[in-house]
Amino acid sequence: MESAATPTAAEINGVLSNPESPEKAASEETVTVDEQIQCWHPVLRPIMDSIKPSLPTDVSNVIGIGFYVTFWQLALYDVTIPGKSYEDELSRQHKRIATISSNRADVTAAGARKREAEKKQISNLIDRLLSENKEHLKAFAESKARLSKEKAHWFVGMHNKSEVLLMALMEHCFLPRVLLSPLDSLFSFKFLKFLHTSGTTNFRTLGFYDLIFRPNRLTSLIFMCTSKEADNLGRFLHEILRDLARWHKDRSVYEKEAWGSKKTLPGFSRKVSSTGKPETFLHYEDFRRLLYKWHQHMTAALQTCLSSTEYMHIRNAISVLKAVAETFPALNFHGNQLQRLISSLGQSEQGDIKVPSLSLMADLNKAEKSWILPQAFRKGQEKVSEGSTITPKESTPVPAAASLNAEAVEFKPSPTSG
Repeated sequence: MESAATPTAAEINGVLSNPESPEKAASEETVTVDEQIQCWHPVLRPIMDSIKPSLPTDVSNVIGIGFYVTFWQLALYDVTIPGKSYEDELSRQHKRIATISSNRADVTAAGARKREAEKKQISNLIDRLLSENKEHLKAFAESKARLSKEKAHWFVGMHNKSEVLLMALMEHCFLPRVLLSPLDSLFSFKFLKFLHTSGTTNFRTLGFYDLIFRPNRLTSLIFMCTSKEADNLGRFLHEILRDLARWHKDRSVYEKEAWGSKKTLPGFSRKVSSTGKPETFLHYEDFRRLLYKWHQHMTAALQTCLSSTEYMHIRNAISVLKAVAETFPALNFHGNQLQRLISSLGQSEQGDIKVPSLSLMADLNKAEKSWILPQAFRKGQEKVSEGSTITPKESTPVPAAASLNAEAVEFKPSPTSG
């Protein structure tokens, strides 16, 4: 039977383990110094030695120099293959060849030679695309093999220290890289997904997301960004929210990707053993309640920024909301609250506030038809247990005895005559 309570702070940060087991994982005890050295790429070892004296203590003692150097050395090219982009472009070029072949506007010998020359040029482009894709596949396979070898040596000794590890990763790795550029923002998400899908020991995906969606952190982060950095942050949040939305829609997808097909991924577990193996998992309905809380926090952070008198608060919040508008907000009352704020900003005399506000308003109006009621987003009311990270005021009360239709339209009372 599924638990009805939103996961506690201890469960989110993975500090629950078998008290009779030794705190240090057995797998960590067997890692020798030689194995630690040999697992890193030989070209990177001198770099690790040279930068070690100048790195912050959190990087050396918490994250580990090996992970830190790998994270900053890799690029998006190494961790993902845009397979659909290659397929779409190849299909487009083949259609161009078919169009040229069927063109009979010029039936002269010169016209035929021109068509053949154009078709040959396109065929050469197709060959280059196929060759590039082949090289990319080879580089990706090499990178994946390297990361699979290295990951056993990441975060060694961090069992039951998940919150410290996640804070260090956020400060020294993910946030700085997310803000660099659109490609680095996407890289950060892809690398985050690798940490989850590969079952990296001592890495808690659940705790990482909970850390991101803290309202005070989001508010401060949005304010401190430049305009371009806010766009990059928005893209990173969009990738996360879009991925979580897929899980929210389908229990089987959630259980397969969050837990692993063999239930071996620790990222969304409630409790892990001393060896880092998951023992109990965050159930689907508990995940939906937790995602509801994250949406609440995201809305609160954006409302704070959009209601501010500070220009950068407002401008950056518009950029972030514009980036995530495809999947957020997902609840009707969140959307309505944000619509009212954006609508008022659309009356601003500042052009660089008014114009993007009007554009964003169009996006929100377009997405409005897909917004749902809280009862359809998650079942029941959050039951707050001791140590929970959600407070009663964040939940939407639902009468216990009421039989609710999750798909019912929102009630709108008709005006009465005096």
